[in-house]
Amino acid sequence: MKWCADFLVSSRHSRGMLGLIDVDELELTAARSEMLDWDDKEFWRKWSAKLDTYVIHALNHIAGERDIPARYPFLARVGKTYGYKLLMECELRWLSVRQVPGEIRLLSPTIFVDSIKTENEVLICYGSSVWLGESKIRKLYVCAETAPVALISSLGQPGVGSYDDKERVIDGDLDEHFKAADTYSTSDSNAAVLLKATIDLVAKAWGCQPDLIISTWKRKEREMFGYLRRPS
Repeated sequence: MKWCADFLVSSRHSRGMLGLIDVDELELTAARSEMLDWDDKEFWRKWSAKLDTYVIHALNHIAGERDIPARYPFLARVGKTYGYKLLMECELRWLSVRQVPGEIRLLSPTIFVDSIKTENEVLICYGSSVWLGESKIRKLYVCAETAPVALISSLGQPGVGSYDDKERVIDGDLDEHFKAADTYSTSDSNAAVLLKATIDLVAKAWGCQPDLIISTWKRKEREMFGYLRRPS
């Protein structure tokens, strides 16, 4: 912190931000060397809202790249830093969806929502090797043989399951699968931002809250498979 002429220069840490901010109204100590009543959370709330438009614009700009799946770790960091809702509002085609008869397409959130509005079932594969997950999930949920499958990479996000699971199929709530993960840090489903965004987009397509979706979750060999059904 430095006092320069008629203004105070102070460094503050705020995730996702780097630059100079001019604060018009600021109370200082009598020595004019420290700030009074500074609220980091309020600062973040105020300025992050102003940054949303710029973040969404930057996400849309990635559309020109040839390999969007290679950017999943970056998209996960954006979601963790600025909120996964921005991933739902951009027009970047980041959702990998396999639709019958077997074609994998990259869809934007808007197109994804439109494509499943009339569907009553959606399948979700989550893991580090989800590109091979369709055959597994079709065997687990044979009743949903024509449902579209959202393939969500876990790169840059928490893993699920444990090596102790071996080849068993384990049922459980969404959060339980993350808590069972082999990891050195706390595994939390809220940090799986691409997964959270996808589930919220399904809810948006069906006109309901995410917690009203009828869902079944299974895991096998460090991959998780979800069966989502439209509430009646």
